[in-house]
Amino acid sequence: MDLEPQIVEDINLLARFLAAPTPLPNKADLIVVLGSALPVNATYGAQLFHQGLAPFVLISGGIGHSTPSLWANLEEEGIEGEDRAEADIFHDLMFGRYRVPPEKILVESVSTNCGSNAVQSKRLLDKVGLQPQSMILIQDPTMQRRTHASFQQSFPESALFSAPPFIPTVTPAGLENEGWSFDRFLELILGEIPRFSAYGPEGQGFIAHTYVPNEVHSAWERLAEVFPDMVRPLI
Repeated sequence: MDLEPQIVEDINLLARFLAAPTPLPNKADLIVVLGSALPVNATYGAQLFHQGLAPFVLISGGIGHSTPSLWANLEEEGIEGEDRAEADIFHDLMFGRYRVPPEKILVESVSTNCGSNAVQSKRLLDKVGLQPQSMILIQDPTMQRRTHASFQQSFPESALFSAPPFIPTVTPAGLENEGWSFDRFLELILGEIPRFSAYGPEGQGFIAHTYVPNEVHSAWERLAEVFPDMVRPLI
């Protein structure tokens, strides 16, 4: 692979925008680990829990479009995950591998997308009588900004902190980070920008309004022209 400099620049601009990390607080009420294709979400969530950043962890995620990729990633590690919800798999990783006490973990395994993650998490927290005033959100970096906007919609009174486990980086030789093929990574980041308008105030109301800077939108347009088959439909 020998990517042109403009393509590398545009991909990395989108990746940084979508990862959207925020400074972490010294203490929060809850760590929310979102299901995705990346087991590192569970690893990072356990790390922050053991650092004492929050007393509880909520894991959210059923079976969605990224779940088969999670099953494949786990198979490479010798872990059987097929036909299981993302949250259930992450629970087993956080408890079994990383020793997060089970009484400190809440599991929501119904949701199938970012908007549903927030809605179902709110229902579960209301059911158990928890009203977190601050939450650390850990998500696949390609979906971190949209996840943040989804939780803003469902938890308007809570302080939210975005904590992607890493920021993806591309060089002329290709993608430096593990977890996706290059094509899958492109499909994910190119599918995100249109969703900010389709799912926001002008669409289905799943997320809070998200401003996309002109330079980010221009980068997306250039990449969509070069890689038209990688733009996921809005379904």
